[in-house]
Amino acid sequence: MLIFDIPLIIIGVVLTWYGFFIFFMKRHDFIQNFAKIYERYTEHYAARMGLIEFIGGLICVGAGVAAIFVDNFLFSAIVLFACPLLVLAGTTLNTLLSLKK
Repeated sequence: MLIFDIPLIIIGVVLTWYGFFIFFMKRHDFIQNFAKIYERYTEHYAARMGLIEFIGGLICVGAGVAAIFVDNFLFSAIVLFACPLLVLAGTTLNTLLSLKK
């Protein structure tokens, strides 16, 4: 179902773009309020956040392209909701693990 596959590919491209700029270009201003909360988080937090978004975006794009070829409604719907949720879980786990004590 293209109605589910196209948004997944768009989400993947956007996540890959954000992850590329955060991880490779060191543009930490893409992380919301990173300058204000810099006392609580480190540069490693930002690097891991960028890497999680970059890899998660590539997985979303790949899953979206795979869902186009599978052409199954249920598979497309599951992948559309599972991929962004996994990226969200990874970024939340990164945030919890990166808090300075």
